[in-house]
Amino acid sequence: MSKVIGIDLGTTNCCVSVLENGTVQIISNKEGGRTTPSVVGFTDKDERLVGQIAKRQAVTNSANTLYAVKRLIGRKFSSPEVEKMRSTVPFEIVEAPNGDAHIRVLERVYSPPEISAILLQRLKQAAEEFLGDRITEAIVTVPAYFDDMQRQATRDAAKIAGLEVERTGAGSNEAPSSPTMAAMATSTFLTTSFAVTRSLAKSTGSAVSKIAKLREATSSWTWSSERPWVLMS
Repeated sequence: MSKVIGIDLGTTNCCVSVLENGTVQIISNKEGGRTTPSVVGFTDKDERLVGQIAKRQAVTNSANTLYAVKRLIGRKFSSPEVEKMRSTVPFEIVEAPNGDAHIRVLERVYSPPEISAILLQRLKQAAEEFLGDRITEAIVTVPAYFDDMQRQATRDAAKIAGLEVERTGAGSNEAPSSPTMAAMATSTFLTTSFAVTRSLAKSTGSAVSKIAKLREATSSWTWSSERPWVLMS
């Protein structure tokens, strides 16, 4: 049975983690970094650049370098958020036939899930190289404010990348939100999925501030020694 990886698909940076031999491991990328910039670049030589290398060439190739695509995922072209983003980014955001916000790069139109899938594929590849095994399942976190369309678009991105979203609750395959991830990090969890998510919450994104607030607020709480995920009254 292949392992389940945890992925924080952030607006600015991404991170991938796994529970290996009882220890949570943050998996480094090819450049040796524990986080990967959420940047995808396209060149006129039909190359796809991902992460730090894409970020480095953004100044000279701004129109074909995509970032903060997470802000477009699952949104309509006419939405205020997309309208605001259109006025600030150098790449072209266009309207799809169904009204969604898509991106035109080098005469080709991409959906936000397709761009996010490129990032997820790179993280999946790093995990497979680290583990020496094929990865097919993952937990991909999303912001708490994501609606059903945005969560579904995130699952679509994972599917394009060759990943199935692992179930995170009874009868549910919803991606966990950052606050949920932060709450998980206040205690020790026994399942692989929870342990992986806990490691991501500690290392990346806005969840860091949420954890700090939770730990301050829960410093006097007592946790069950037999069931460490249960708060004692």
